[in-house]
Amino acid sequence: MIEVDKFGLMKHFNRVCYKLLEEREAQIGKWGTCHHNHFKWLSILMEEIGEASRAALEMDIEQYEKEIIQCGSICVAILEDLYNTFPNTFKQEERGKISK
Repeated sequence: MIEVDKFGLMKHFNRVCYKLLEEREAQIGKWGTCHHNHFKWLSILMEEIGEASRAALEMDIEQYEKEIIQCGSICVAILEDLYNTFPNTFKQEERGKISK
């Protein structure tokens, strides 16, 4: 088992999870819950990656953070859809709750 704190991996974990949750809630508010095929999901993700790449090239660190959070949130949406579409394939596990 890896000692997570040994590498400082937990230093920003709660902040990252909170930002992803905020963005995911905003996405659901804007588009509702979505069901797409794998190719559509990947095209949505690649568009967000492209926007993150542009922000990085322009050295716009605040926009870069925003786009990376959107990328992460899209990944969460993809997993939600995958788990809803194939409930018998993936076992639901309770891992505790994330707090601010």
